[in-house]
Amino acid sequence: MSRRTIPVEFEELKDSGNLPSPAGVGLRVLEITRTDDYSAEDMGEAIMSDPALTGRILELANSAERAGQESITTVSGAIMRLGATTVRNLALAFSLVSEREAGSCRPFDYERYWSLCLARAVAAKAISVEIENITPEEAYVAGLLGEIGILALASVHSERYGRLLVEYEGRSLGSIRDAELAAFDIDHPTIGECMLRDWGLPESFGAAVADFCVKRAVTPVTARLESLADLLRFADVIASALLFGEDSPPEHVTEVGESLDCVRDVLAYEAPEFDRMCDAISHEWRSWGERLEITTRDVRFSRVRKEIAEGRERYAEEKRARATGRATRRKPTLLPPEPRSPVVDDEERISILAVDDDPVSLRILVRFLRRARFDVTMARSGKEGLKKALQEKPDLIIVDYEMPGMSGLDVVKALRRSSLGSSLYILLLTGNDEDELLVDAFDAGVDDFVNKPFQPRVLTARMQAGIRIARLQRKVDRDRRTILKQLAEKNALNRKLRTASLTDSLTGLANRRHAMNRIETEWMSSERTGSPFSRGNGTHSLCRAKAAGIFRKTVNLR
Repeated sequence: MSRRTIPVEFEELKDSGNLPSPAGVGLRVLEITRTDDYSAEDMGEAIMSDPALTGRILELANSAERAGQESITTVSGAIMRLGATTVRNLALAFSLVSEREAGSCRPFDYERYWSLCLARAVAAKAISVEIENITPEEAYVAGLLGEIGILALASVHSERYGRLLVEYEGRSLGSIRDAELAAFDIDHPTIGECMLRDWGLPESFGAAVADFCVKRAVTPVTARLESLADLLRFADVIASALLFGEDSPPEHVTEVGESLDCVRDVLAYEAPEFDRMCDAISHEWRSWGERLEITTRDVRFSRVRKEIAEGRERYAEEKRARATGRATRRKPTLLPPEPRSPVVDDEERISILAVDDDPVSLRILVRFLRRARFDVTMARSGKEGLKKALQEKPDLIIVDYEMPGMSGLDVVKALRRSSLGSSLYILLLTGNDEDELLVDAFDAGVDDFVNKPFQPRVLTARMQAGIRIARLQRKVDRDRRTILKQLAEKNALNRKLRTASLTDSLTGLANRRHAMNRIETEWMSSERTGSPFSRGNGTHSLCRAKAAGIFRKTVNLR
């Protein structure tokens, strides 16, 4: 991809409105930093409006790699230490992670995707000390966003990409990229590079991410640590080892084990020292997983070594079985897709979040709702209820008014300030029906209320409006996905027709129509700028005169 060229296929993906993108504070930071003359103070104020984001940036600014330096306690201090560009990129990355959600591409394992990205980010930060001119924070962002192109395809082309993942399960990443190009005229490395450039990250950063996605293997021949792309490859090997599971194919385990040996050799670590480093990465991975609410697991690297040894033994047995014709060879992959079980799209099943600090009242409410065949999630405090509402996106919320710490109205107000909560249907449970309280409740954004202790028939009646709205919203979402799918298919067909109209079907070379279009474009540019239409031994005026005659003749011929 040339320095400034953005493929038209990426522009079409962007026009869909479904590409993963920062939201909330991250979007505000992106807007502030669109030009080079942005103010670091304005960016700092935007970041400080999100306490969680502020804490994550400060933690990286005070990380172990900077031991011995004075602790930073403010965003302005972090900007001074890390640089405005680094803090900006961290804010964008953390914002994207915070806004993540399980999409509609069912074979795509969103949970594993984010877990692997986080493990890669932590590993890249740890190894970055081995390379000059790459900061731990830059390495962290690169690891976190290294495969953003895959997430983009799963978001924009959820159904078609899901079918591709199922069809190419267990195949190499090279085969998957070829399939992406055939299906969408663009692959995930190119999409990832374009997205990072579109967010204002350096071109070298996007190019390194694309290089990593294209060349993932670490072998004795290719193993080196000289660039950001090399760093991502090394970090990905360690991250893949941390995510070993019982269902990991033995050839995948064996391949990662061999790559780990290459990584250790390049880093010049003895085995115990290397295992201690990986144990530290595992510990930090779990720690960051808790903060970002990303699934991780407790891993000791001695256990990983054991899994590699067992995987090698199983792989050797499979090879012996294949040699005798008793088995079919599977192609290894560094990131084997793990399709989930199909989700039943039952329009009648409405999801409800019940929030109440009284365990008896909550148990009665949940029992009633489940008997009525609703999918029910419960929360025992306002804070827990807000967290689950944002994570699980229920159709309805039934929340108690009087709760210690964060009351029901506090939950409602917090939800209404978020993009997700603005469309939720919320019922308030209250034992107080005073007019002033009800006015405050409706001002806060409550849709309806039910007195406690609730009467089943009354509660069911009050919920009907919310159920209708939820079903209408599902229909709107389905229609929107259908429209986007049809638009994507139309764009792909138009590209193929445009290509067919400008090339010879036999040779694949540009045809006469393409030549005429090119002449017309160049002529208009020459007229507008006064630059020569052609270059040669003749004078400028003679070239323009000849070109004008050619142009008029070709236009008349058409």
